[in-house]
Amino acid sequence: MLGTSGGDYAISAQVTLSPSDIQAEKQNNARSHSTGAVTIDTDVFYIEQGREKMRSTRYDDNLQAQTSQVVSTIAEHLLYKRVKRITLNQTPQTIVYGLRDDLATGGTLVAFTYSGEGVGAWFEYSSKGSIIDICSAYSIKDGRDEDELWALITYNGTDRYIEKMPYPARLKTVQKTETDQTLMDQGIILMDGWTTGTISVNDNNVISGLTAYDGLTVGCIVDDAWAGEYTVKENTIILESADIEDKYDGTYAIGLVYTAKAKTFEPTNGNQAGTALGTKRRWNKLYCRVLDSALPIINGTLPPDRTPETEMGVPEIIREGLQDLIIRNVGWDKGEITIEQDRPYPTHVLGVYGQFKVNNS
Repeated sequence: MLGTSGGDYAISAQVTLSPSDIQAEKQNNARSHSTGAVTIDTDVFYIEQGREKMRSTRYDDNLQAQTSQVVSTIAEHLLYKRVKRITLNQTPQTIVYGLRDDLATGGTLVAFTYSGEGVGAWFEYSSKGSIIDICSAYSIKDGRDEDELWALITYNGTDRYIEKMPYPARLKTVQKTETDQTLMDQGIILMDGWTTGTISVNDNNVISGLTAYDGLTVGCIVDDAWAGEYTVKENTIILESADIEDKYDGTYAIGLVYTAKAKTFEPTNGNQAGTALGTKRRWNKLYCRVLDSALPIINGTLPPDRTPETEMGVPEIIREGLQDLIIRNVGWDKGEITIEQDRPYPTHVLGVYGQFKVNNS
């Protein structure tokens, strides 16, 4: 394959490639920038001319030609600063790194993971310096047997250093419960993670032991009632009360101030005549199945928050096992479903289903 500013070409020869034995057949019009490419299995990844998009070229059996597609559609906000070089790490995980041309003395890094199903996720790398160039190298040092990312970097615009970039942390063990310190011991804090405990009137509204959140802003809930946002100082927060004589008492939950949000696509079951669903759509009855979760907000509505078996005055924070949350008569709209959790509780959504109605009037 030969990528050019006019498209991809398939290069072949009857015997051996030479000036007198060469054939170049154009495959597509995908224009590439002269920054090199990386190959994963049989897919070729490269920077598009203009350097604001990443493309992938692969062979299509139906067309019997090399076809190209954009693989950075979900990362346009990361690539508008233009990428000038890419490199590939394949072991222990396939990651393609791109060096952006966005700083006066160097640039910053973006990257994406890849599996057989396609691009997994895009993300940025933060650095205290400006990265001038990057490359990948395979290392057998200390029996690691893995690819390493190396960078030429400057911190003052003058002096240059060659450094090995740290590999994304491996997750040796996973978190089992909300009080399990396994992830925190590895220096990992989940955006939607949480920490729980109890506070009594004798604690004088002081919650300590928040080592993993030191210096961060957290939200606090006591017995499922909002207690405010606080910045953790010296592993401690002091809850404020409207009544200075009031002391908090009950089960608290603390987590980063973060709203987890999932939104489905608009249903558009079209047909060959070109007519999709009606202009108005409504869920007469909408079910949301969750597992070991707190109640989320579904299309702006909080499901009924009490069950008969729980005594009054006892908060229902985490409902164990499978639960089907019911929202009735969700108003006329586009049919999209939005599920949100703005409290520091887990919410594991397994599926949504129900009765759907359309209206063409």
